[in-house]
Amino acid sequence: MHGEEELNCLGEPASAGFASLLFRGAALLRAQELDIIPSGIPPIQSQDSHQGEAGGMPFRAMLFADAKGYSGLDTASLRIFNRDFLGRIGEVVAHHRETVLTVRTAGDGLFVVFRDLPCAILFSLALRDAAAAVDWSNRGLPADLGLRISLDAGPVLEYSDPVTGRPEVSGHLVNRAARIEPITPVNHVYASRTLAALALALHVPGVRFEYAGETVLPKGFGTLPLYHLTRNAAE
Repeated sequence: MHGEEELNCLGEPASAGFASLLFRGAALLRAQELDIIPSGIPPIQSQDSHQGEAGGMPFRAMLFADAKGYSGLDTASLRIFNRDFLGRIGEVVAHHRETVLTVRTAGDGLFVVFRDLPCAILFSLALRDAAAAVDWSNRGLPADLGLRISLDAGPVLEYSDPVTGRPEVSGHLVNRAARIEPITPVNHVYASRTLAALALALHVPGVRFEYAGETVLPKGFGTLPLYHLTRNAAE
């Protein structure tokens, strides 16, 4: 999928700056997949320069995560989960607090919106590692308990929630990010093609996006090319 096709899939109005960034990233992603060295791609600008432009919505990076196996926990295990497992998540959030626009939890569910995309990527890997590093069977929880993490990015509607008073976002891409998470393998991070392209355009260091294939999303949300986010071993 090229830049124009990807832009048409976002479902939200995008600024000219964002479109330029996405086109650049899509070209770099395509070149990576074909194992070629791209040329003729204009210099990059910072993400901040593309936010709040006339005729477009601000773009944000979003993360969804949940704990596989949570629904089967009994009351005693839930107490441990709430203290220890969520405690690990809380430590990661606290460490990255300045980069987080808003965070929301519900049971084992986590939704985080970030001020910029590189921070979202680093957060997702730190979150994955924090959960995967613990032998949860030693804490009285299932040994295979782990997080499924999804990332997406693009134009969103920002508003202040009149119920909670917190900053929130809504829109097509928020829903799309939520649909990626359930099909993500445990202790892995899956990202949309949009996010992968933006990451390459912004030259996020130390990470790699490996094509995971065209994937059918749940709840009739269609098919989406997804990428497995990992650290770049070479760096």
